[in-house]
Amino acid sequence: RYVKFALSLMKKLPSRAHDGSTLFWSTHTRIHIEPMQSSIECYLDAYKAHMKSGNTYVLATSSMYNNCCLWSGKELNAVVDSMKDTMKESKYHKNFVVLTLMKPTFRVALRLIGQSD
Repeated sequence: RYVKFALSLMKKLPSRAHDGSTLFWSTHTRIHIEPMQSSIECYLDAYKAHMKSGNTYVLATSSMYNNCCLWSGKELNAVVDSMKDTMKESKYHKNFVVLTLMKPTFRVALRLIGQSD
């Protein structure tokens, strides 16, 4: 109920500053209610909104999207490529927290496709 209210309020107000965070948390809430496979694509919308506003929370959104893609059964090669991009972006922005949190999941994904890090 609160997610629908937040999304409708976001559409009525012209500010783009908090759209990414609103989309991120509404998707995060949606995952607990709806099947993960149908909800995770909304993380991409949150990622795009964060990129438009220049918010640094974009790496957390991308990391969450990658983790959900891995556990929802997406194609592993595409997930590994997306994780590599996120880790490269994380190194560029010197966000070592996201990088540290992603490495174990990245290693799991690599081992699932038969590669080593």
